[in-house]
Amino acid sequence: MKKTMFVIAVFTLAILSTLYRSRTDVNASTTNREWKKNNNKYGSAKQLKSKSAFIILYVNDKDSSWTEKRKSDMKKKLRHSIEFIKKSAKEYGASPELIADVYDGKEYSDLSYNIKSDISFTDKENDTDKMYKKVKSYINKHVKLRKIRNKYKTDSIGFLVLLNKSGVCHTHVHVASNGKKDFYECSMLFDKYDSRQEGASTYAHEMLHLFGARDLYTVSYGDGITKRFIKYVKKHFPREIMLTTLSKGKVQLKYKITNKVSRITAFFLGWKKNIPEKDRFYLYAPKPRGTWDMSV
Repeated sequence: MKKTMFVIAVFTLAILSTLYRSRTDVNASTTNREWKKNNNKYGSAKQLKSKSAFIILYVNDKDSSWTEKRKSDMKKKLRHSIEFIKKSAKEYGASPELIADVYDGKEYSDLSYNIKSDISFTDKENDTDKMYKKVKSYINKHVKLRKIRNKYKTDSIGFLVLLNKSGVCHTHVHVASNGKKDFYECSMLFDKYDSRQEGASTYAHEMLHLFGARDLYTVSYGDGITKRFIKYVKKHFPREIMLTTLSKGKVQLKYKITNKVSRITAFFLGWKKNIPEKDRFYLYAPKPRGTWDMSV
């Protein structure tokens, strides 16, 4: 009898253990191949609703490098960017958990890496293509994506590529119709723009691109963003962060963000199911939300 009860107890524990693992691992694919297959519409960064991890890549190239002091300042700007996104999400009933190595302590130190290159990178198109290829190669060889995804229980990862020099920030997004091609979604963030320090609002703008936010200052007919629509956004949502990253005084603040995420961007991110502008301006509603598809 005791032996039978022992066997039953062990069997029960085994079942509970299996259920527990299934529950906690529900957000992480088992292999990188499975991850890419399951998320080939989203790319590496999924919808901005649950947990996402940012992997930071500090680039030390031919004519620039990162000191601990400069890293600390960059982390402060990124910290403000992340907190802005989280605060904005709450206004629309979303509660994404965003983790990155931008806080005090070493809790997320495994999410930061250093890349060395003997090439000098700039924001010119040829250089950005080379840099993206370099980044993809580095990720595949050195970043333990499966371990990170399993540890943090998420399949949503955005890459922040940081350069300690002047340049125009931009983001490489994954296009759904491209399948597994260019799966890693990366924001290329420069520390300066011309002679001034780049600000947290610019970084937040680029990071939102990773999750499907569209630029609202330039025409994109496939998304329904016409000159007429841009004029409408300027009039009704002048503080929209995807329209401008400048403050009310038309200056770039280093840490503080005075911009807003309007219902327009909330719609593209998937925070709002519908908005009156969708039918009025024939805005494209990506399926699923938070994705990019240049074939429309």
